[in-house]
Amino acid sequence: MNYALRFLAAIVLTQAMALVGSIAWAEDDHVNFGRQIRPLLAENCFHCHGLDEETREADLRLDTRDALFAKTEGGDVVVTPGDAAKSLLFERISAADPAERMPPEDFEKKLTPEQVALVKKWIEQGAKWDQHWSFVPPQRPAPPKVANEAWPRGELDRFVLARLDKEKLHPAEEANKVTLIRRVTYDLTGLPPTLAEIEAFLADESDEAYGKLVDRLLESPRYGEHMARYWLDAARYGDTHGLHLDNYREMWPYRDWVIRAFNDNMPFDRFTTEQLAGDLLPDATTDQIVATGFNRCNVTTSEGGALEAEYLIHYTNDRVATVGTVWMGLTLGCAVCHDHKFDPIRAKDFYQMSAFFNSLDGPVMDGNAKNTAPVIKVATDEQRTEMADVDRKIDDLTNMLAAANPDVDRAQTEWEASLRSSANGEAKWTALAPQTFTSQGGATLSKLEDDSVLAGGENAARETYEITAALPPGRHTAVRLEGLTHPSLTDGGAGRSSNSNVVLSEFEVEMATSAAPDKFERIKFVRAWADYEQPNGDFKIANAIDGKPGTGWAIAGHMKRENRVAIFLAEKPFGEGANEEKASSIKVRLRHESVFPQHQFGRVRLSVTTAESIPQFNDTKLPPEIA
Repeated sequence: MNYALRFLAAIVLTQAMALVGSIAWAEDDHVNFGRQIRPLLAENCFHCHGLDEETREADLRLDTRDALFAKTEGGDVVVTPGDAAKSLLFERISAADPAERMPPEDFEKKLTPEQVALVKKWIEQGAKWDQHWSFVPPQRPAPPKVANEAWPRGELDRFVLARLDKEKLHPAEEANKVTLIRRVTYDLTGLPPTLAEIEAFLADESDEAYGKLVDRLLESPRYGEHMARYWLDAARYGDTHGLHLDNYREMWPYRDWVIRAFNDNMPFDRFTTEQLAGDLLPDATTDQIVATGFNRCNVTTSEGGALEAEYLIHYTNDRVATVGTVWMGLTLGCAVCHDHKFDPIRAKDFYQMSAFFNSLDGPVMDGNAKNTAPVIKVATDEQRTEMADVDRKIDDLTNMLAAANPDVDRAQTEWEASLRSSANGEAKWTALAPQTFTSQGGATLSKLEDDSVLAGGENAARETYEITAALPPGRHTAVRLEGLTHPSLTDGGAGRSSNSNVVLSEFEVEMATSAAPDKFERIKFVRAWADYEQPNGDFKIANAIDGKPGTGWAIAGHMKRENRVAIFLAEKPFGEGANEEKASSIKVRLRHESVFPQHQFGRVRLSVTTAESIPQFNDTKLPPEIA
């Protein structure tokens, strides 16, 4: 049976049980503790003799079974079943002396003579004590006997007929088929049947016609929509925030999840778990995360005068109270201020439960936005299909790229050979692998996989980096400096200043031969070229080799976060031939000593070339600064 139908059947059965109970009570005149005595005690006695320790008098409780039938310190029994005269409770509420009678004269509540008589009657009948009805598990009663055994078609009918018999009433005439289809269609879908549906039902004269009608309605998407209306009301669902400007809130995926849950006949334990903690399940699916929208249905605000700390508590209390209402059938909201009178819910219990919901993240103020964090993007069925198609195409292309391709491999080999055989005078650069790297300003330097050096830590006003490396064999003609960007640097640029700009005062290089490894000699540069020079001010690349610390090359890092390249042409080739057993060494110093503090490179890489012709220097005329 559909679990929602089982739920509805349970409600009907519970009502029938209550009906039978009320018949028996009316018949034998038995006083019912839950319906007649507990409310009377709660209204008039629990304030001083109930759960609340702050207001309790004489250390006497009347709200628990053990205390109600216990002896007091003076030896009196509070309630002696069957004997009102030996019951302290009856003695005090019926005392002739106003000074002895309870409730006290100065208390606002008073027991009427009829109520006192009712308590006496309950005691004399045996003082049967029952838990509050909402905490008593339902018991399936035996179907009652009825006079007309031919009328009932099921067990529930027997309860209905038994009550009718007690009231000396007769069942109404059986409804016609039009009335039946109208009733059940409204009950299961909230909508009237169409003319075509009525005609089809009337035309079906089989014994299974009504059963097939119910099955069809349960399969209808309208069934889930109708059932979800009641749940969403209890879950306080809304398409707006509910307070202040009451702007639009994009919550409809949660609404659709509830509708699907009813239409798919989701088990109630799963229905509960996914709404309260679906995001905490292992490998939670998108649907399970969407289900926790239940916790986000509370009203929110972004009003300027609202206090975040206050509204955070409002939201948390709302979630606790709602869970109590929809899952426990209790008004937990009362325990925000005080312990309950009718059920064992203390204010402490409320706030212990609120600790769970107080862990939810996200801002208190909703920003009047339709999507207040945290949010999740939910694709439609059509979008999921489209994304799956795209994923398949990506997999196909990835597999194709990974597979062997003789034509591509042959072309790659030919291209590499052409580069080696036809240099055409173009410079080929060899990156230097740093062996040592130090900072005079206290920065922390580290070598990256691409042989670049990255600076971090201390950022002094003036800075000089010194990098040493083995010089590859050959007669080198120029040194290339690359200023590279990095996510750890300012705005992801190449510099360490507050605006990511750099001013390189001097670029100095020394070399030591393998024969005299400790004797470094200065390499003179006669020309310099850069892919970019800062246009405003005198910040040409030539300033980096003019010997003046007050001038320098600037890269305009505050305008463009890009890699920068500079090439420095040596006066004469340097280095040793390929036949030397030991390599020569090169030492490079990058000085940042301009009037602009902290304007130093954050990441650099050095390369050398043996090319006789460098395209960047395509003329022989030296600039006046160098000549």
